[in-house]
Amino acid sequence: MNVKTKPIVLYKAKTKNRRIRILFLEPMDNSEPVFIVSTKRLLNFENRQITKTETVYTIETFTMLKDLFADIYDFPIVAKKINPYLGFEKWDLKIYK
Repeated sequence: MNVKTKPIVLYKAKTKNRRIRILFLEPMDNSEPVFIVSTKRLLNFENRQITKTETVYTIETFTMLKDLFADIYDFPIVAKKINPYLGFEKWDLKIYK
């Protein structure tokens, strides 16, 4: 059975080789809204190798992930390893709403 949905918000972020899309959907049957996170990554330009993922998260899971990511970024060992990669300007990051 397919349930009709109403998009609430769509976020897109892209860099040279990656795309992330987060869509927040509200089902029309009054069930719980969900987040759909889609990713694409260009692995090899010449061979056009692209990886894709699409995952559906409940509000509870999405909120838990947000808090876990925030905590992980603040953990000193992790922060030391990821800080060199956090220069979004070098990835030419663009976020669209």
